[in-house]
Amino acid sequence: KLEIVTVKYEVDLGGSYIPTPKEILLTRATVNVKNEDEKCFLWAILSILYPVRNNSCRPFSYEKKIKEINMNGINFPVSIADIGVFEKQNDISVNVFGWEDNKTGIFPRRITSYRAEKHVDLLLISDGEKQHFLGIKHLSRLLSRQRSRVNRKKQFYCPYCLQPFGE
Repeated sequence: KLEIVTVKYEVDLGGSYIPTPKEILLTRATVNVKNEDEKCFLWAILSILYPVRNNSCRPFSYEKKIKEINMNGINFPVSIADIGVFEKQNDISVNVFGWEDNKTGIFPRRITSYRAEKHVDLLLISDGEKQHFLGIKHLSRLLSRQRSRVNRKKQFYCPYCLQPFGE
């Protein structure tokens, strides 16, 4: 017996700004930089590595730190396939999670096998054809919204296996 299965290959690219969906916004767990270029991946990385108190959604808050990140050989908008190159160039591990709607919730798009001292979690959202990276500043807060309201103990999530751990 021979079975052939085909799938449509879709390149995941982050692009310019998309407003944060209400369900995600309510968690206050992400940073969504309002960029007008196609560098949302870079802005999301900077927003997590160099957090600011005021104007965290403005690109100018991170412009001084752009030189800290090596983007040589990586084209904008950044595809998920290019993140491995980024990790090795910058010694930063990166996980990417996806979100489609409130029913689907948060799901892993790319869990890194690279372990670095600096780690960044990103959320890739889409608005039809456009996609946009957000920085995740509180992964446990973001994921805990998906849990049942019956068991609301404070939980922490492993960024690699997404296993919840309670207090």
